[in-house]
Amino acid sequence: MSHQVRIPTQLRSLTGDASVVEASGGTISEVVDDLDSRFPGVKERLMDGDTGKLRRFVNVYLGDEDVRFMQGIDTPVPEGARLSIIPAVAGGAPTPPGRVGGEWRYAPPATHSAGW
Repeated sequence: MSHQVRIPTQLRSLTGDASVVEASGGTISEVVDDLDSRFPGVKERLMDGDTGKLRRFVNVYLGDEDVRFMQGIDTPVPEGARLSIIPAVAGGAPTPPGRVGGEWRYAPPATHSAGW
């Protein structure tokens, strides 16, 4: 079974800078194993060695569906499927109150209760 897998920038050093690669396997786990056999180090970056599950900061989509909400790494992958590996995005700093887009603006106090 051949599938198309989109590779995030963070893993492209392992795939020879390829943004899309072909992989085979009947489940997400088998696809990851196939990727790792051709691109050593991929599995280590995607899977938690202790639990055998996807790392918390790694999301894998089968089409438009996050496999975590399906059957995880045991999710069946139909022939010709499109998979996307997407690292979680985090970080940055909150914008201080009254500051929008780098400019300070007046933020009036709330005048009504939110009903809590």
